[in-house]
Amino acid sequence: MGEVDYDAIFAALAAVEFDGVISSCVFGWEEDARGVSERQRDKALALVGKHFGTDAVLTVRSNKITN
Repeated sequence: MGEVDYDAIFAALAAVEFDGVISSCVFGWEEDARGVSERQRDKALALVGKHFGTDAVLTVRSNKITN
């Protein structure tokens, strides 16, 4: 099982001023699919904040789907 260095990936995206869509495929146990998805979203938002700044996180959160 490999590990992906998402910190490096987000740093590289920020370095080229990426301004597009990032998607994620969630792998987790079906009985905790929502929890896994939410934790993955939270980690991605933390990386967006770290590399793109607080304004980027606020923009993403303002477009959040709540269903």
